[in-house]
Amino acid sequence: MHGKSIRVWAVSFILVLIIDIVGDRVSAILPEMLGKLYGVTFVPFLWMFILGCIVAEFWKEISGLLVRFWWVLILIVVLLDVFSYDIVYLGHYGFLRSSLEFLGLLGFAYHYPALRIKKDISYGVYIYHMIIVNVLIQYGFVNTYWALLLVVVLTLVLAYASSITLGRLSSMRRKRLSALI
Repeated sequence: MHGKSIRVWAVSFILVLIIDIVGDRVSAILPEMLGKLYGVTFVPFLWMFILGCIVAEFWKEISGLLVRFWWVLILIVVLLDVFSYDIVYLGHYGFLRSSLEFLGLLGFAYHYPALRIKKDISYGVYIYHMIIVNVLIQYGFVNTYWALLLVVVLTLVLAYASSITLGRLSSMRRKRLSALI
């Protein structure tokens, strides 16, 4: 869809939102296993992907606003959290909050480029965060900001530790393998 007008992107975005809303409602009346299966497909998250595509496609037009006003977006997210408000929950996530968090954090990252993390820990974050969440849920440590903080800190520590140990080991093996070829 590269090069398409904002109207085409907007219609696409609205369509995937509708698919998510309808899919979530339908999955609620399906047998439990099918409903859970729907929840782990890409469909509930497609609107987030399209939002990211829209930002990438129109980055030149919106980057200045995001970089300048990232703090306003994050402030709105905090206020939404304090007042427990969001536009009708679409599917699995609050639409307004998730969108503003994404845009605010993106603006923050580009506003403070010196905060760039040298070591890529994204895969470790992906791998470890749900393990930690599930362990905390198993022990009843849920629905508190302390639990959230613990998840974030432990995830970052494990992701970093694995990237400097397993990542280094993997890199050495790759070099040895390429030397043999």
